Amino acid sequence: MSQAEFARLCGITAPAWNNVETGDNRIGIDSAMAAARSTRVTLDYIYFGNSDYVPHIIEIEKIKKAGH
Repeated sequence: MSQAEFARLCGITAPAWNNVETGDNRIGIDSAMAAARSTRVTLDYIYFGNSDYVPHIIEIEKIKKAGH
């Protein structure tokens, strides 16, 4: 999924999402909730990086992309 596609899922523009990724801005609660619904991850993960409740398939995809 491209950055622009993911931004659309969150209801924000690609440049706004880029600012979230680079740490220039924090994701707003409405956009975070949209991302959580779209990706099935928790707000705990989005805001704090707590992967305790991240769906297993997402972890597998991260490992595949990392080339392990």
